[in-house]
Amino acid sequence: MTVTMTQPNYINRVRRFEDELSIYRKDVEDWKAVQERLERCWAWEDLIAKSSYLYDRILALDSEYRDFVFQHPDAYDEALDNKIQQLANDWLALSNDVAEEAAPSDAEFGTVGIEELKEKMRKMESMLTSDDKLFDTPEMESLCIEAIKDYEQGRTVPFLSIEEHERRR
Repeated sequence: MTVTMTQPNYINRVRRFEDELSIYRKDVEDWKAVQERLERCWAWEDLIAKSSYLYDRILALDSEYRDFVFQHPDAYDEALDNKIQQLANDWLALSNDVAEEAAPSDAEFGTVGIEELKEKMRKMESMLTSDDKLFDTPEMESLCIEAIKDYEQGRTVPFLSIEEHERRR
């Protein structure tokens, strides 16, 4: 018995599956070729996520401690303050290692969170830099000179106290 209407359908379907399996086979071979590197990339992404979490927690701890000390100056503990700063320094050192080691994975696959990590590292580095070092730069000196010139040429407005500002409203 010959049924001509369904036979071409099956033949076409089989050919489509053969094509799909060929693509699937290539995907499996491609995966095998990059599996180790992809797994390494995923591991870096996990570490980057952990780094981001720790950054947020260390920042919260530092902020809460500084708020507490602001409200209770007698409670300041230099050793505790130094420990919090050391946590931040340790986080920055470890995160520098992660960013450096993750760079090849990022270049090959794009690593989720790497740009955010780099931004947090810049912020932490800025926070850990002493004001003297931060403001004693040629750029800051140039800005200071420009500000003085602007003041001398009348291009600035005086700072108002909060009371004066409220009164002028």
